[in-house]
Amino acid sequence: MEVAKGFTDVLYTTMVLIFNEIFVPVMMEILTLFYEKTMFILSHSVSLIAYFGLIVVCKILDSLEAMIGIFAGTENVIVDNRPMTFMEMVFSRMQSARVF
Repeated sequence: MEVAKGFTDVLYTTMVLIFNEIFVPVMMEILTLFYEKTMFILSHSVSLIAYFGLIVVCKILDSLEAMIGIFAGTENVIVDNRPMTFMEMVFSRMQSARVF
């Protein structure tokens, strides 16, 4: 029984040394590389989503600004191939319809 115990002690010590000296450093390099690549892809994806979300918000704000400009009379609308403000268009239509 002492021979088997000595053999298992030597085998255990050898396996621990192989694991600690060879397997752990190799796996640390592989996992570090995998982590770095995964974080790069994830951060790139999140930044693209944030960028396109910002584009959508800016387009909505630009549309609102254009609508406010039209109703405030600072932007022209084209009616019958003539640029005019919104109020001019309303009054010209009312005048031609003789609502007054």
